[in-house]
Amino acid sequence: MTQRDLSERALRSALTRRRFTAGALGTAAALAGLHGLRWEALPAAAQDAIAGDIEFWFLAGAGFQADVFKDSVARLEAAYPDVKVSIQELQNDPFKTKLAVAMGSDSPPDVWHTWGGGVLQEYVKAGAVKDLTADLAKDGWGETFAPAALGLMQADGKTWGVPLNVSGVFFYYNTELFEQNGWTPPATWDELTALIGTIKEAGIVPISLANKTKWPGAFYLNYMVERVAGEQFLADIVSGAKTFEDPAFLEACKRTAEFGTMGAFQPGFNGTDYDTGGSRQLLYSGKSAMELMGNWLVPTAAGESPGFEDKLAFFPMPVPPGGVGDPSSLIGGAGRAYAVSEKSKAPAAAVELLRYLTDDTVRDAFAAGGEVPAMSGATIEDPGAKAVAEAIGKARHLQLYWDQFLPPALGQAQLDVSQGLLGGDMTPEQGVAMMVEAFNKASE
Repeated sequence: MTQRDLSERALRSALTRRRFTAGALGTAAALAGLHGLRWEALPAAAQDAIAGDIEFWFLAGAGFQADVFKDSVARLEAAYPDVKVSIQELQNDPFKTKLAVAMGSDSPPDVWHTWGGGVLQEYVKAGAVKDLTADLAKDGWGETFAPAALGLMQADGKTWGVPLNVSGVFFYYNTELFEQNGWTPPATWDELTALIGTIKEAGIVPISLANKTKWPGAFYLNYMVERVAGEQFLADIVSGAKTFEDPAFLEACKRTAEFGTMGAFQPGFNGTDYDTGGSRQLLYSGKSAMELMGNWLVPTAAGESPGFEDKLAFFPMPVPPGGVGDPSSLIGGAGRAYAVSEKSKAPAAAVELLRYLTDDTVRDAFAAGGEVPAMSGATIEDPGAKAVAEAIGKARHLQLYWDQFLPPALGQAQLDVSQGLLGGDMTPEQGVAMMVEAFNKASE
């Protein structure tokens, strides 16, 4: 399946039929289940049904997560001696490329990372994803997730994956650096732009950005659209009620470009590699003051620069003048989620691995590491994680990352546009034209 193998019907149904949307996470009530049901253990399936060799792909990252996943595998193999799990740790972009190839082959990974959204939807449409609905109905497994979190993996009344945590994107800042210089976290757009200028005058990079892989910079375009045009805009684009030629999208492109023209980032930011820590190292060393990033930054910092996580605090993206978006709304979604390939030769073993990946051991490890688990019953003691959970719970709207929410062709186009706007290589008008062209091609 190529990126252009999309139909207008698929584009429209992505939101109108509530396919993999993150909107259900928009209220505190929706997230209340994160701190409710306690799940100690699930009855294991019959021993003779759990056997075979399976391949498990997950995203590599600093900190505790890889060890937690490896522990899940070890516990599974100890419980089921006839199960052997082959692990592949992959960086973000190499993973996306490799998965796209593997899913079209006869031997895709049995269990693999997903964020949900339009990309997972494409694999579902291609018949490449196992329906987990019946599995989740057994032994109360499905009831161990916050309903809103599990909803991120659902489409057409079926569930296609299981989420492990919920994430939001915030402006993280070095509290020690701010206190030393008397800087105050901004509450308005004018305060943010003034702060960027003040930090530059102090000889410090205001915001570190590693945008070689484009998705970190896309957070700016995604947020500007939400802040300028409001939470309904992207839904209206997908449904056909509005187009990217809308004046609000042009204004969002102009606001995105402002970050580049005001010199908010370090030199060469569009060539800096996120996977090797290019932006984070600036933050850790005090050479930059802020970074717009998901709340996974906290456990990542704990693994790469122990103690620095205690210096991190966050504030939301302000609303530019004239914007109609709600300042509580967030870009985010399921930070870690996993699906099973329909072609798996050991589907029972693959599903059992999902159970181990979402049990109390993993849930508590995520909570202890500063994450917001998607599994119910976690006790979150870390002040930063509590603040994130509260911010996500109070958000009027939680918009899934565009590169995952949109069909692949549109997701790639917005990555290209955001990088071009921030780097000054593309005018806002050209950004609009590129998105219109991408939409039209995807609708053919």
